[in-house]
Amino acid sequence: MNWHDYFYYDETSPSCLRWKVKRKAAEKDSVAGWDDQCSGYYRVQVCRRQYFVHRIIWEMFNDMIPSEKIIDHIDNNRKNNKIQNLQLSTVKQNTRKRLKRSIKLTSQYKGS
Repeated sequence: MNWHDYFYYDETSPSCLRWKVKRKAAEKDSVAGWDDQCSGYYRVQVCRRQYFVHRIIWEMFNDMIPSEKIIDHIDNNRKNNKIQNLQLSTVKQNTRKRLKRSIKLTSQYKGS
């Protein structure tokens, strides 16, 4: 899908995407996406299908995401979809990063 037909990148938007075209439920230039409270990511709906905004942004600036890869938020903030905060990663690399962060956070607490 050519995301540039639907969206343009704008860091002033909370999701970093805005609608390029008028939609039934959204005006042209309005913020694209909603905050999915369950996953913590921004999502959009195009052609009756939901997509993660961070994946769309990656593909707008790069190629399609290979099936064995994921898009990682470098600062671990799922709401920060700025292109400089996104990187291509494997599930294994992402899990390792998450575990390191978890160990670092829990090691800060001292036992009594």
